[in-house]
Formats: sequence, C-alpha cells, structure tokens
Amino acid sequence: MALARFLRTLQVDGADSAPPGEEQTLADALRAMDTAVRLDRPEELPGFDLASAEWATKQLYAICLALQQGQSGDIAPGNPVPAGQQSCPGAYQDPATHFSVDLALRHLPTVFTPASTLAKEDPRREALLQLAHDWPLSSVGMAEVTAVDASVILSHDGLRRTYVERILRRRDESRRRNAGTEQAVAAVMAEHVAFANEVLAVHDALIQPRRQ
Repeated sequence: MALARFLRTLQVDGADSAPPGEEQTLADALRAMDTAVRLDRPEELPGFDLASAEWATKQLYAICLALQQGQSGDIAPGNPVPAGQQSCPGAYQDPATHFSVDLALRHLPTVFTPASTLAKEDPRREALLQLAHDWPLSSVGMAEVTAVDASVILSHDGLRRTYVERILRRRDESRRRNAGTEQAVAAVMAEHVAFANEVLAVHDALIQPRRQ
C-alpha cells in the first residue's frame, strides 16, 4: 500500500525498508510504529488512536505528493486531503490524539526543509505550517513555528517528557520559552543532573577500594 510505503520511506531517510514483495497495510505500519515507540520510552505514553494516526499520514502524504509533483493542485491549509477527511477524528484535548498524530507528523521538520523555499503564499507551504502549528509535539525545531499551545502535551507526563527532550535535543529556544514549557524543561534537566550525580557516586564507590 502506498501510504504504508510512504511511512517506511520517511523512517529510513528515503529508502523503503520492506523486503521485496512484502506488502503492509497502513494500519499495520502504524501499529508497528506505535509498538516500537513504546519499547523505546521508559515512561507511560497515551493510548493509540488509529483513526487519528491514519488521518495524519494521509495529510502529510497528500502534501508530499504535491511537493513531488511540483504543483499545489487542490492543496489548501487545513484541507490537503479529499473532502470528508479534513478534520482529525480524535479529540484535540486528548493526549492520545497528539501522540498518535505524531507517529507520522514527527517528520514535519524534515518535510518542511525543501518546502521552506517556496513562496510564503504557496498552499503547500501554508498547509505544512498549519499542521506544525496545530500539532506542536511534532514541529519542535521548526524555526517558523514559535508560539504554540502545548497545554495538552504538558498535561501528560509521558508526552511532556518527550516534548522537552525534543526541545533540548533540537535546541529550540523559542519553544523552551513558551508559556508553561520553561518549568517543564527545568524539571527534566534537574532529573538528568540528579541521575548523573547518582551515577558518579556509584562509580566513585566502585573504584575507591581499588585506590586503597
């Protein structure tokens, strides 16, 4: 399926990782991504909303297809997919929606890099920026997206940590200064410092006998 291959291509920087002849549905691909993300995160994450994840994939795919074809076609901000699929089916105030949408939209910064050279009024560029503003977890690191409402993300422990770690890793100072985010960043950094001190204390305790 084209959408499943599209997801795999995004994950491996332009190359389809599926063995020759092996097909995978979009739902299967998203469920596999959900499982992989959970294995890589020690904290509890929100539930998985397949409908929202599929919606996000279709949004991003439609815009990428328009970029590849070199034309805007029917793409418009907030409406890059056919009628009836414009709105995310998940509740915006539900952390599970943000987590599920992010499985595909986490690639927004990469996709936007070539689109950033388009004219500001180009519908494809505007559609990508609209997604980036609407889904702040996915757009960390995009210089064009600064003032966002991250309240839903910050309300969930697992998403908050994921968001803060992305801000730190991508050195996104504008996001770091957003309302409510500075305190979350400070808390995570304090945890990292405390953990580092614990590791050093264990290390010193182990090597001390050898010095005597």
